[in-house]
Amino acid sequence: MKQMTIRYCGKLEYVFPVSVAPSLLNLEQMTIFADNLKQIFYSGEEDALPRDGIVKLPQLRETDLSSKSNYSFFGPKNFAAPLPFSQNLVHLKLFLLAKLTFIFTLSLAQILPQLETLEVSRCDELKYIVRKQDDERAIIPEFLSFQKLKTLFISDCDNLEYVVPGSLSPSLVNLKQMTIRHCGKLEYVFPVSVAPSLLNLEQMTIFADNLKQIFYSGEEDALPRDGIVKLPQLREMDLSSKSNSSFFGPKNRAAQLPFLRKLSILGLEELEDYDISIEDLTRYAVGYGLHQDAESIEDARKRVFVAIEYLKDCCMLLGTETEEHVRMHDLVHDFAIQIASSKEYGFVLPSLTMSRGCKRCTNNPL
Repeated sequence: MKQMTIRYCGKLEYVFPVSVAPSLLNLEQMTIFADNLKQIFYSGEEDALPRDGIVKLPQLRETDLSSKSNYSFFGPKNFAAPLPFSQNLVHLKLFLLAKLTFIFTLSLAQILPQLETLEVSRCDELKYIVRKQDDERAIIPEFLSFQKLKTLFISDCDNLEYVVPGSLSPSLVNLKQMTIRHCGKLEYVFPVSVAPSLLNLEQMTIFADNLKQIFYSGEEDALPRDGIVKLPQLREMDLSSKSNSSFFGPKNRAAQLPFLRKLSILGLEELEDYDISIEDLTRYAVGYGLHQDAESIEDARKRVFVAIEYLKDCCMLLGTETEEHVRMHDLVHDFAIQIASSKEYGFVLPSLTMSRGCKRCTNNPL
C-alpha cells in the first residue's frame, strides 16, 4: 500500500492494530481527518510492540492529520514518538490534534533530512516543536539538521512556549518562509545561534502577543562577533506583539537586512519615542566601516560622541534623561524614512506599515 486517505468518518476511533505497522514498508502518503479518532495504531492484548516503541514507516513522504479527540492519537501512550517515523518525510501537516504536546523527540529530529514543509494549526496543547530531552536519554545533541526545510507555518497553538529550545542550534539553511500566528504563550522563537543559518529566509511573519524576542541569547550561544544578526535575503517582515521587551533580539544586538522591501510592525508601544543607545550607534559605526582609521573601539566610541554632540547642536538629535541615549528629531526621522524609501536604498521602502504606537519604529535597532 502506497496511499491511504480517510476523511470525515465521524465514528472512526481506530485504524490499524499496531501489529500491522511493520508491513507498511511502502506507504508514501497518509491523510486522516476523523474527529473522534483515538489512535491510528492501537495495541491489543496479543500485539507485539516494537522494542524501541517507535512505529517505522520508512517510505512515508506526506502526512496530513486532523482529529478533535483527547487521546494519544498516533499510537499507545508508551510509544516514544507521537507522530509517524520516516527518514523520507517531506511534508508534515497537523491540524486540530488536541492531545499533541510535542512533534519531534530529539532523536527523531536529527534524522529528518528530507523534511521541506511543516505546518501546525490549532493544536491547543502543543508546547514544543522539538522536545528538550528524550525520556530514554539524558544526552542532548548540540546540533539538529533541518537542511531542506523551506516552509514553517504555526498557527493558533495557544500553549506553544518556544520553537527551538536554547540548548539546540538547528541548521535552517533552506528556510524561505516562516509564519507564526496567534500563539499566546510564545515568548521566544530561535536562539541567536540559529541566525547564521538563515541565509535564504525571504519572508517572516510573527504575530504573538507575549513575544519577548525573536532571537534570544542563551548562556552558551555563539554570538556574532560584530553583534549583528544578518538575514541577507529577507524581503518581507510582518511583526506584531504587545510585550514591552526588546522584541527582535537582545538589546545589544542589531540586524542587517539589505534586501528588505516590506516592513509591517503592529503594537510594540515601546517603540514610540525610542531611546537610541549610543553604544549601539558605536557598533553600527564600526560594523559599517565609518571609522576605519580608529585604532580601537574606545577611539571609535569617542568619535561617535563628538558626532552626536555636533548633531545635538544642530537640533538633529535630542538628549534624553541619560547620557547613554539620544532621540531623533521628528523632522529628521521623517526625512530619513523618505531617503531610505528611495530606490537607491533597500532597508526601508514605501510599503512600510506602522500602527498607532509605532510612529518611530525605524529607530528600533533592527
